[in-house]
Amino acid sequence: MKLVGWNPREHTDAENQEWSSLRASEWGGLPLFLSQPLVPLLLIWFPWKALTISLIVINIVWGLTIRYRFINITLADFGSVFHYWKWITCPVAAIYLYYAAGDSHKALIALSWPLITMPLMFLSRPVDKGRLQTLFMKHFGYEHYEVGEFVNGRSFPPF
Repeated sequence: MKLVGWNPREHTDAENQEWSSLRASEWGGLPLFLSQPLVPLLLIWFPWKALTISLIVINIVWGLTIRYRFINITLADFGSVFHYWKWITCPVAAIYLYYAAGDSHKALIALSWPLITMPLMFLSRPVDKGRLQTLFMKHFGYEHYEVGEFVNGRSFPPF
């Protein structure tokens, strides 16, 4: 079993559609999504305001320049696994910041960072999830796919 490496030929049309829908949600705000396990650790060395503002700017730049122009299945799949590290890094960073650094404010931010990223998404450019899902499905080879076209598992070439 591979942790990363979605192969659409090994899955049903419905599974590919679900996978692309989930990855489209994440891809829309990938910098904020990937920040969930990273920022708690970065809080040990950097001020929280600088990290937050930087991430908002990076997410806006992502939305303006990359989001719809570049789709990478491997990166999207990696991100879907990588973000689970937040369940380790958030509490570990919070414990360190509270006990070793004596900074209860940063410890609380580190512990709640995954929740903080949700409202931050609204500060960046809106995401057209359907458009991203269509891009992922077309990348899989579903040439005529548009969001919502699967009915009763009907597939499109080349599968």
